[in-house]
Amino acid sequence: MQDNITIKHVPNGLNDPYQHYEYERYPRNPIEGDFVIIKAVIEPYSPEQNVLLQWSLNGNKQKPHIGRRIIDHVKGKEYFEFEIGRFMKQDLIQYYIEVEDKGEVYRSKTFDFSVGENFYLGKVERISFSNNIIAVEFEKTNSLKPKLYFYFEKGYLKISISLADLDKNREDKNSFSIINDNHYFYKDLITGSQLEIIKNPFKFVIKDNKGNMLLGSYQDILNYLEWQDYFDGRIDIALRFQTESQNFYGFGEKYNRLNQKGLQPDICVYNQYQNQQSKTYLPIPFFFTENGYGMYIKSSQYLKFDLYNKLDNLIEIKGRLNKRNPTLELYILFGEPRKILADYLALTGFPSLPPKWVFGPWMSSNSWDTQEKILEQLKAMNELKIPATVLVIEAWSDETTFYIFNDAIYKSKSGAQKFSYKDFDFSEKGKWPNPKGMIDLIHKNNLKIILWQIPIVNKYFEEGTKNEQHIQDESYAIEKGLCVMNEDRTPHRITYGWFANSLLLDFSNPEAKEWWFNKRRYLIEDLSVDGFKTDGGEFIFDNN
Repeated sequence: MQDNITIKHVPNGLNDPYQHYEYERYPRNPIEGDFVIIKAVIEPYSPEQNVLLQWSLNGNKQKPHIGRRIIDHVKGKEYFEFEIGRFMKQDLIQYYIEVEDKGEVYRSKTFDFSVGENFYLGKVERISFSNNIIAVEFEKTNSLKPKLYFYFEKGYLKISISLADLDKNREDKNSFSIINDNHYFYKDLITGSQLEIIKNPFKFVIKDNKGNMLLGSYQDILNYLEWQDYFDGRIDIALRFQTESQNFYGFGEKYNRLNQKGLQPDICVYNQYQNQQSKTYLPIPFFFTENGYGMYIKSSQYLKFDLYNKLDNLIEIKGRLNKRNPTLELYILFGEPRKILADYLALTGFPSLPPKWVFGPWMSSNSWDTQEKILEQLKAMNELKIPATVLVIEAWSDETTFYIFNDAIYKSKSGAQKFSYKDFDFSEKGKWPNPKGMIDLIHKNNLKIILWQIPIVNKYFEEGTKNEQHIQDESYAIEKGLCVMNEDRTPHRITYGWFANSLLLDFSNPEAKEWWFNKRRYLIEDLSVDGFKTDGGEFIFDNN
């Protein structure tokens, strides 16, 4: 019997900003002049196969491309690629991959992309002041008419780059004056911070209350604002500022260095195993400098900064606008670092202070996978007088449901039902003969107990084994739509890497959250577990 042929092609490469794959399109989002290459993996492969790319340009069928087989001995990858060339702006390319094998023809789904175009700011059409807001309107470029809005509020300066009108009223009173038809002056009456705008050629400068320049629009060899329009609702923008600052602190969790000058930090929640450098779980689009100002970008999408990496005195910010989010908002904060941080927290919300025990030493190891090993660590902690406050047990579960202790004996339930501790029996010869007794002992040693978790419904089984409870849970999650779904309403599965082919729980669904926590509720209510270490989850990257 002949095996079915699998054609793997993911045009956007999963939108992973750091990794490119042997089954994606390059570049992922072509603009005019880019040389486009389509890559795909064919499995199983045989030399007798004929692999073609069938495609059309603006609705007109083109001559098929014959696939070239690539063997990458360094990375251990094998794939086909099709060089389809360069295109003009707004060209629409549709394509699919076809494999002829032993008289059978297999084909992928049809993919398409429109070719983007670079645009730059035109001349300023007019500058107006209303409701304490300065609006700078630029001449229409293609179908877009970008606008910049400036206003002081609560001591900070807000800059909005928008494709839509801003109609909000600002109550803060500020001083606005027109020096001449080409020169405008705006002052915050709270902090004394100043903004000067030149109409044409467009330029603005932000100053402190003493008139010292802090930063302004970039005026050298690069444009202050440019964008790529992909003609599908997505627009990538680049903003550029000029400054004399030499120190840039912030950007959330980083492992490379404190001062990010000369680097290109980006904002992307990412699960990087080892050698993290700038790839972390907690990036934040906020920084401050030694020159009396900081910046916060209000966005939940991918952002990339350039801090003197390309050119001296250049701050570049790359982001994305779309129909749902037509505005990018920047906040310029003034003062000493302590004040800037306080103003930033006032904008975003102050974090809740964790309990005192969170700040003590934590003990954890992925190799402590039995009750015996945990008790050995408790004994060693006491003998060495280690003042730990938390014990983390990483490898405690069955590695399938992730809410049942490994080696537990029990009868499976329907996917809708929850467990209590009395539903389980534990063998004296098992890995965890008495979880409750162990946890009670941990608490008697003045430690809090944390269990490892990951927000997936696993799809991993060791060869020759299966877990009936997991099967029930997975079926229920799919049936009730508790997991993340694809556009066609099929369940999304993690495409590659850690826990590949697993389902992701949809935490935006209240029913899914309730189901998830009900499965784990007995750990808290019956066993008095103090918390969970949440791992992973960063497997979907937005392209909108």
